[in-house]
Amino acid sequence: TSKITLMKRISLIGLSTTLLLATLSLGSQAAVPTSLSVPGDARILFVGDIMMGRQMNQLMAGNFEGPFTHVRDFLQSPDLTVANLEGPLVPAASIPRQVPGSLNLTGDTRAAASLAKIGFDVLSVANNHAFDAGPAGLKSTIDAVRGAGIEAIGVDNAGRQDPVVKNVRGIKIAFLAY
Repeated sequence: TSKITLMKRISLIGLSTTLLLATLSLGSQAAVPTSLSVPGDARILFVGDIMMGRQMNQLMAGNFEGPFTHVRDFLQSPDLTVANLEGPLVPAASIPRQVPGSLNLTGDTRAAASLAKIGFDVLSVANNHAFDAGPAGLKSTIDAVRGAGIEAIGVDNAGRQDPVVKNVRGIKIAFLAY
């Protein structure tokens, strides 16, 4: 199969972080598509940044699925949903106290299981907030994400990165994140 044919078989649907956040803040009155159905194609949704830390820790109060209520069906409708996890996940007792003006985006490891239930399949941990909780925080994030059944991309493996390969409707797709 040529690259052109392969690309025709893959429908890449992008949803900007701004749109997702606007939808979340608009609540049930927002018009959100509920399906990405294109028969015979691999359907992949790239969402952008998701952040489970900072004020979200207090707003969610343990309900980590809550912010995604109105977009859950949309996130679950493609074959694969990919996002950037903007900030580490650590046990609740290890989350740093928020200081006004702080840009520490550390969230709770319990969010990982909810992200899997919501429909996320692949999360990048390669971003400028990956070390907000230090190296132990990054390890905690990777363990929590993988433990929830989500693939983590952007993971350093002794100076190199191994791609995460997913088989989507018979098409092998490799993911890397830097």
